Amino acid sequence: MFKLTIEQILASIAALSPEEKKEFEQRLPTVLESTASLSSPQSGQVMTNTLGDVQLSGSNAAFNYQPSQAGRDVNVSTNVTQGTSEQQELLQALLILKTAIQSAEGLPDLSKIGAETQLDQLAAEAQKENPDKNLIGRTVAALKQGLQGVQELAGPVMTVASIVAKAWGIPV
Repeated sequence: MFKLTIEQILASIAALSPEEKKEFEQRLPTVLESTASLSSPQSGQVMTNTLGDVQLSGSNAAFNYQPSQAGRDVNVSTNVTQGTSEQQELLQALLILKTAIQSAEGLPDLSKIGAETQLDQLAAEAQKENPDKNLIGRTVAALKQGLQGVQELAGPVMTVASIVAKAWGIPV
């Protein structure tokens, strides 16, 4: 089963709006109580994870997550292929970063659109059998530069960069 790191979870929480944080606080006790009774999902079961307005759900595969977010446009491909764990880890990190970008208040809309386009490009490339390492490296470097200075995005951007470095040996 795929698990987010504490840093990824905290970065996602930091990206929430004040209303979303309040809702998160209200739901957290329920989530913590239910973790003691969780069992591994069986084939055919539907898995759903909710954090604020963001809901990740899927069936039959641990990585078949389909995002939906109430009140906002989220355009993320729901075509999930089973690849290497590094590919799946990168796709999850890209989803977290995309959600954080969409809710970043200090980022102009034009910058958000550009960054989201780059994330889509990275996701598409990561799903290929033989991804273009140069393209991935340039895209991550451009993302780091374009989102530099937006504190709430620093963690998710660095997570993506470290996964790329680990998976393909691309120093970014």
